[in-house]
Amino acid sequence: MKLYFTPGACSMAPHIGLREAGLKFDLEQVDLGTKKTKSGDDYTKINPKGYVPALQLDSGEVLTEAPVILQYIGDQKPDSGLVPKAGTMERYRTQEWLNFVTSELHKGFGALFNPKTPEDYRPVALERIGMRLDFLAKQLDGKPYLAGVCRKIRCGNHGHSARGSLRNRREGCCCTWCVDIQDGPTWSGRRHYCGQAETRGRQSDRHRFH
Repeated sequence: MKLYFTPGACSMAPHIGLREAGLKFDLEQVDLGTKKTKSGDDYTKINPKGYVPALQLDSGEVLTEAPVILQYIGDQKPDSGLVPKAGTMERYRTQEWLNFVTSELHKGFGALFNPKTPEDYRPVALERIGMRLDFLAKQLDGKPYLAGVCRKIRCGNHGHSARGSLRNRREGCCCTWCVDIQDGPTWSGRRHYCGQAETRGRQSDRHRFH
């Protein structure tokens, strides 16, 4: 498999997922400005949508959209606990959260990153994102993660049991942006969590994240 990614983008979620699943894969960095891969290929011929992530399977097929890729990764290692079994209510809840983070959080941040966004619209975008973050914070109140699947992970030099799943990888990536909008224990802690997750990716391929 090959993951097409851009540092700092939401492709970080499947990157972490692939490593935690222990799957073999290659990485190809994409310049979203030029739509060229690091090896010089036209990325739009691989993913006509022009954004990351994209996962090229061994069959040659290409999967796009982070929520779909994350579930595909988890399904390749069903005993890993990264995603609940297909057809269960737990799986539907996972899909519910993935869709929420994708459509209500991730897309909401797009206007803030776009230099063409009118200045008078930015407060509107911030207010909308704030409402979504308030809802998410309530769901996380007293809980370390949105999901409740237990598996062994390694952070830095210390192994510990943690409650987490691939839906948390997606939420964690967005929360690296959240802390700059709504600081406090909830988002500062999530940023620390996401930093730990990124460290796990760097351990095997450190320069790929820069």
